[in-house]
Amino acid sequence: MSRSARFGDAPILILVLLAGCTQPKQSVNLPAQSSAPVLLGAETTRALMARVGPANLYPNQSLTFGKADTLSVDALTARYTSPCPAGKADCTYSQSHRDVPSAIHKQVYDEYNVPADQRNIQDGEVDHLYPMCAGGSNDINNLWYQPADNKWNGKNFGYHEKDALETYICKEIVAGKLDPNEAYKRITTDWVGWYLELHLDKASEGVNEDID
Repeated sequence: MSRSARFGDAPILILVLLAGCTQPKQSVNLPAQSSAPVLLGAETTRALMARVGPANLYPNQSLTFGKADTLSVDALTARYTSPCPAGKADCTYSQSHRDVPSAIHKQVYDEYNVPADQRNIQDGEVDHLYPMCAGGSNDINNLWYQPADNKWNGKNFGYHEKDALETYICKEIVAGKLDPNEAYKRITTDWVGWYLELHLDKASEGVNEDID
């Protein structure tokens, strides 16, 4: 799979509808999916230039600019019956939609020049820039390699730390306190700035993004 073309300074986001690939519990008809916001031209440039951290804390913008399959709160809070992890009668949006083939994992590792001996969960992971639990896509344009250990100013900004931000985001969306459109814009431009703004660096430990 190749990376999507870009229009000027902004990604072309192609949404994948849920119809036909999942089965919400009680045959709920989900509303049409709202599209991910696109920051155009100068706005994108300003947002990226205003990022608080150094470039190595973020994905390569020429490879990974983020993509959402849905920003519908109804879709994100529904329960799904298929496909679900083994042993679960129903499951969350994230659990039902998480599906990144091994070939795509390898492509991400290759594009981010990850040495063979570091292609493991201890050293880092192939991460969804916009998280699955908030409607993020499995498309390669939403995937990047994020190391576990990535220090800046004496603090770590690896994938465990980003997981803590993702858990906060998804809980707020489910609670009706955060618009997924706003979440998409903020995490795809400066996840580090948002993480620090929320003082999540003061937390004792991170948590996994795949929340129920």
